[in-house]
Amino acid sequence: MTPMPKYPLSGVRILDFSTQMACPYGATLLALMGAEVIKVESRRYLDSGRRPPSRSVDPKVINMVPRFNDNNLGKLSITVDLTNPDAREIVNGLLRIADVAMANMRPGKMDKLGLGYADMRREKPDIIMLSLSSMGNQGPERQYAGYAAIFAALSGLSDATGYVGGIPTEGRATIDATAATTVAFAVAAALYHRKQTGEGQHINLSARESVGALLGEMYLDYAMNGRNPTRKGNEDDVMAPHNVYPCVDKESWVSIAVGSEREWQAFCRVLGRPEWITDARFADPHVRWKNRAALDSAVAEWTRTRKPYDVMHALQNAGVAALPSMSSKDLFTDPHSQSRGIYKEFQHKALGKRTVIGPQWKLSATSLDTAKPAPLFGEHNELVFEELLGMRRETVQEKEQSKAIY
Repeated sequence: MTPMPKYPLSGVRILDFSTQMACPYGATLLALMGAEVIKVESRRYLDSGRRPPSRSVDPKVINMVPRFNDNNLGKLSITVDLTNPDAREIVNGLLRIADVAMANMRPGKMDKLGLGYADMRREKPDIIMLSLSSMGNQGPERQYAGYAAIFAALSGLSDATGYVGGIPTEGRATIDATAATTVAFAVAAALYHRKQTGEGQHINLSARESVGALLGEMYLDYAMNGRNPTRKGNEDDVMAPHNVYPCVDKESWVSIAVGSEREWQAFCRVLGRPEWITDARFADPHVRWKNRAALDSAVAEWTRTRKPYDVMHALQNAGVAALPSMSSKDLFTDPHSQSRGIYKEFQHKALGKRTVIGPQWKLSATSLDTAKPAPLFGEHNELVFEELLGMRRETVQEKEQSKAIY
């Protein structure tokens, strides 16, 4: 009987040519599932995630940027200048031993480097290539640059997020993380397809579309009803109460949502307001929703004298959805998160002790204890060039002198 692999993606090798956050973090998610991810870097085009405010390329400095380390867990790092013709032999050798290549350059840039999908297939016919860009590889705006805030704006998410009468809300790192999950999902699907058919393929992914895909309800409302949804803060279209309410400590809040008559009656009893059950202003869900401003004000009077966890326990024990609105500090000290083992702690060679978010999923049949520190710049040159590619030390030194390895 063939033994089960230790990790879901054990044996998969990925070349990560990407920078910034969305695509690199997508590769990190695959590394957390056990893939061997080789990050291809260079001093000439340093990953902006490594760049400190000083713009230094000193390894002692660029190895200490927390953002890079949090977004590139468990990878190997090699230094290859893709613009140097003398690097072609190295890159082709890497392609021949890889399963997947990932990049997030503007459409056409990898082709100009001789690393388009057709070029890669000549070295590895069944390779999977993922190209992530702001707008995708087709369309009149395909060459447009973008960052997370742009992805959110163009997807429609920003316009739908914010308070009534307010401006659209700018999306930042969470938008990149959303695109990253789409990256990981698409690669996993392509790997499954290749296992079934033996065929590789090119994945053409738009960061804008990966965010917009989550807004199906908005698109359907316009397509079916001609309505253009507007910003409504924390309000729901149907449920009331449905909001975030202030608690006793400054800047402490609790989120409460009531979705059924049973929950409403339990909610009234916990608040010590059983008379609300027969109050004409709150007699049914629609009437409660129409009078949500008055209801929110009354609920806030109750929550304002309590701590968020006290509200949570009182309402959850009665079957009502209520949870603290957590700060970063709260997330790290939350008992439930701690019991789930969400956070991993390890020693980073440059940053010292680091706490990071580990795998977000729990699989019963395979281990996922894969969270490892991000690599130092070029930390694995010797391992990859000499052991994986079989290059002689003298050849490596020649490539270093020509700055192909740089």
